[in-house]
Amino acid sequence: MLNKRALLCMNSFLKNALLEASDHLSDAKYLLSGHRYDACINRSYYAYFWILRGLLMAKEVTAKTHAGVHQKFGELYVKTGEIPLKFNDYLSEIAQKRITADYEINEHFEYEDAEKTVKQTEEFLNYVKDHFPPNNDSTAQNL
Repeated sequence: MLNKRALLCMNSFLKNALLEASDHLSDAKYLLSGHRYDACINRSYYAYFWILRGLLMAKEVTAKTHAGVHQKFGELYVKTGEIPLKFNDYLSEIAQKRITADYEINEHFEYEDAEKTVKQTEEFLNYVKDHFPPNNDSTAQNL
């Protein structure tokens, strides 16, 4: 059983992770408006990643790799039905786009691809804020 202090630390990490995700999502939107589609996809992915890390920490779980974070998210949230499967599908799609955007020199994304990643990430962030509020104060509403 967690003591009150441990619960507050978990809660604080989730809140901070959601704030970090919101910052990355804002960056993604800025990059989208500047026609920087590959960079937009990168920032959307990292926004998604921070949401995942916050959710895992809320269950006292950490992972050392991106693949580990993805796997634990699926295991602890999607398979249990706490989070709809579509958000795991979004993760797979955005992660693959991020790898292509970051490492494939001859492949680039268009506006529609980047816009889709922003919308998917924003939808996931809003879902988590609505269903897993980090605490009862007004900070969560200000994310």
